[in-house]
Amino acid sequence: MHIPVSCGRLVKVESVMVCSEFMKTTIASAQKTMPSNITSANQTTTPMTIKPKSNIMQIYISPANHEKPYTGYSIQEWNEKKNMELVGDYLKSYLDNYDVDVYLDKADRSNGAGQYYGRPEEANRWIKEKSQSLYLALHSNAGANGGFGAYGSCAFYNSIGNAHELAQCIVTAINTILPCGSNRSQSIYKAENTVGSAMNLGELRIPYQYSIPSVLVECAFHDNPKEAEFLIHNQKRIAELIGHTLVSFYQLKRK
Repeated sequence: MHIPVSCGRLVKVESVMVCSEFMKTTIASAQKTMPSNITSANQTTTPMTIKPKSNIMQIYISPANHEKPYTGYSIQEWNEKKNMELVGDYLKSYLDNYDVDVYLDKADRSNGAGQYYGRPEEANRWIKEKSQSLYLALHSNAGANGGFGAYGSCAFYNSIGNAHELAQCIVTAINTILPCGSNRSQSIYKAENTVGSAMNLGELRIPYQYSIPSVLVECAFHDNPKEAEFLIHNQKRIAELIGHTLVSFYQLKRK
C-alpha cells in the first residue's frame, strides 16, 4: 500500500505474508494504556545475573548504550542510549503483563572487549531453553545524511529459529507509524557472520553461536530530523508496537 508522508513523496510500505495474520490488530490493540511502573533510563545499573523462571518464553532485551556525541542525534540533548533505554523500560512494562520472562539489561558488560560482547554471554547464562528464547537488541540508526538520505526502520537477524520472520514483522509494524514511512529497498538483513565480515554484529553472531534467536531492531534514523523528533516523543508508542508484535508472534497469554 502507499502512505502519504510529510516528506513530500509517497512511500511504498513492504508487506510480508508471515505478518498478515496479526498485523491488522497490532496497531489498534497496542493503543491500550501501558502500566506506568517503569524504571528511569538514567538509573545506574550494576551488572548482575537474574535467575529465570522455568518452562516459559524468555526474552532478553538489550538497549543500545551509545551515549557519546558522535552518535549524531539531530536533537542534541538526546543520545541513542537514553532513548533506547526508555523504549526498553516501556517494553518490559508491557511484557510484564504476559506469561513471559523478561530480562532488561542496561548494564555495561563490555569488559574492554567491545560494547555488547558481555550481554550475549549474560543472555546465554540466563536463558534456560534456547528454543523458547529471544535476544532482542534495541537501537536507532545513522546515515540519513541530514534527512535527505535513508529513512525508515530496519532490522538484522540471525538464522536461529524464526528470527527472520519476527524481524520482518517488527519492522513492518514500526514503519506504519514513522513520519515518513520507509524508502528502504531492503529492510531486514541476516548478520551472523564471523569477525571481519561486512555483516558482523556481535549481538547476532554470539547468540547464533549459542543457538539463541536474535533480532537487532534499528527503530529509525536518529540523524534524520523528522525521525529524531519522532523517536524522542514516541518511546512508549514504539514499545507498544514491538510488545504487541511479540505477544502476537509468540501467542503469549495474559497473566
